[in-house]
Order: sequence, then C-alpha cells, then structure tokens
Amino acid sequence: MPDPLGVIDWILPVITTTVPVIPSNARRPTEFTTATPENNGEAMILIRAEKCATDSRYAQIMDVMQDAEQARPTLRRLGDQIGAIFAPLALIVAVGAWVISGNSMRFLSVLVVATTCPLLIAIPITIISAISIAAKRGIIIKDPTVLERIPTCRTAIFDKTGTLTYGKPKLTEIIPSETFSKNDILQQAASLERYSKHPLAGAIIQAAENAKLSLSEATDVSEKPGLGLRGVVAAHEIRVTHRKKLLQSNPEMSELLPPTAEGLECLILVDNI
Repeated sequence: MPDPLGVIDWILPVITTTVPVIPSNARRPTEFTTATPENNGEAMILIRAEKCATDSRYAQIMDVMQDAEQARPTLRRLGDQIGAIFAPLALIVAVGAWVISGNSMRFLSVLVVATTCPLLIAIPITIISAISIAAKRGIIIKDPTVLERIPTCRTAIFDKTGTLTYGKPKLTEIIPSETFSKNDILQQAASLERYSKHPLAGAIIQAAENAKLSLSEATDVSEKPGLGLRGVVAAHEIRVTHRKKLLQSNPEMSELLPPTAEGLECLILVDNI
C-alpha cells in the first residue's frame, strides 16, 4: 500500500494457524531493507520498508565485485597494448598476402591465424573466473591486481580475530561439575538445543550425535533474547546461558566457574546447579 509521503508500506498476511501471534510487549523492528507482500492468511502485519534492495549488504558486495571486474591488472594492460600494435600489423600482413597472391583466401587465412581475440579475451576471462570462484568460497577480492602478487606473497596479516573460520562451530571441551558426567551434560544440553535458533546450537547437537547419545524430549522451552535457553528435560530444569548473564544474577557463583579460555563458551545449569 503506497504511502503519501513516499515511504513504501506493505500489509503482510500471516498464517494464524501456524505462526504464533506477536505479543504486545514485542519490540518493534527499527528498520527494514525490503518488504514483500505475501498472501498466506487473514491476519495482517503492517511493515514499512525504509530502504531499497540496493542498500542491502548483498548489493554492496555485488558493487565491490563489479568494481573488481573493471580494474585492470598489469597483465591485462600489457595484453591490450600488445593487441593495439599486433592487430594493425596482422591486418597489413593479411592485405599484403592478398595483393601478392591475388587470392582472397590468403587474406582470410592470415586474419584467422593472427587474430588477437584469444589474447585480448583470455586475460579478463581468467581474472573474472578467479574472482567468481573466490566469491563462491566466501572470499571477496576488491582489487584483482593482488592476484598477480600472490605468487610473491610470503606473509598474510588479518585484521581481527575470527576472520579465518570454517563457518561451522565445533564443541571442543566440556568441563562438568563433580555431580555430573560429560555425557550427562551433553545429552541434556543437546536435547534442549534442538529447539534453539542459536548458531551454536548445531555444534552441541553434532557433538551429541558423534558421541551416539540418545536425546530426550524437552518441554516448557523458552528462549528470550539475551536471557538464554530454558526447558525441562527428563524432569530436570535445564538452563543454557553465558557467564556474564549468570554472574549478574548470581555473583556468588563466580568462584565455582572455571577460568575463561579462548573461543566461545556457554554455561549449563541443571536444576539451577
């Protein structure tokens, strides 16, 4: 539904039978990049899109890719310079062969053999292919001239922690209390994490599958932003949270916690223990 002020508005139908109703205390989103109307039911949600698709992160990445494709490495400039000289020279030789032999086929033969198309096309195609393959692997090349310098590179410097990852979190260590074993904690945590949308939930579930642990059903599952994950597994109340949040509510537990280590961590409480 168009807005008289020029801001795009859409009324989005929502399936009321499968999508829970948004609670009255839910935070209102601050901004949207795009909005697309759907026709899935009777209930309506009014969404105002304040930015176009061209302002999205994906569009910004595509702009970088297009700028990279337009850049001219030294090898490409050299090929263009050679082509600018070689093409007229090949044309002169072809005309000379036609005049001397009197056969027009000689002219065509020289042009076919001495064409500069492979030289002029091969270099940009190779560069664009390299940039595209790198992009598929999550590497954005802003300046294609670096491709020429890679063979001479001996040291790589990265500006922040976490730049080099596999993109798949992995559980590396479990430190249980004296009351529980590692498998007990892992089994209960994985049983609850099946209902979580957190990106680290998959690492815990995968670790439980690798240990061949049977998961239990969880009830009363609750996951509020910033408050962690709660639920009941096998008659035990399980809580998954982080160190900072736990110490805010229970500062006396700081002496019971292990020292911090590299990587991400989560704390699992069984019956608040």
